[in-house]
Amino acid sequence: MPFSNSSILENKAIEHKINLRKASDAVLLNLYRETLIEIESFLDMGDVRNLTEKNVDIILDDVVSIIEGLRSIQSGGYRFARALAELRNARDELTVAQGLYVKGRSNPSQRFFSAISKCRKYLYNAISYWPHARALSGDPTTDAPPPEKKKKEKGK
Repeated sequence: MPFSNSSILENKAIEHKINLRKASDAVLLNLYRETLIEIESFLDMGDVRNLTEKNVDIILDDVVSIIEGLRSIQSGGYRFARALAELRNARDELTVAQGLYVKGRSNPSQRFFSAISKCRKYLYNAISYWPHARALSGDPTTDAPPPEKKKKEKGK
């Protein structure tokens, strides 16, 4: 993920021609998930040695925006407790990394990399607990998608 100086979430919204203020909950869930996957993938396979303080700020802002977005969707009666818990942990590790970033230093400390690694693990977990867009039409009190309906076989 080549970083620019702007939000990954906003860039994805522009790329998919999505108005973040007017999009449906299902569209937002998919956009948030896609953003988190891109961030997690970069933190896993990208060259994190090249992360700048601005990049960490952008990732942190996007994670906070996604937490706020999920809380807003959750206020409609849906529960995303596990994904939110992992995102909050990721936010906390990014805040630690942000505090460890030393301006002008060419190689960040081991603690910086440790915080980034923990953040990546929390993002991975959040994605694994991610509510499916179809959960919005299922039971609003769980993180799980609704059960599949059994199809009736013809001729029986």
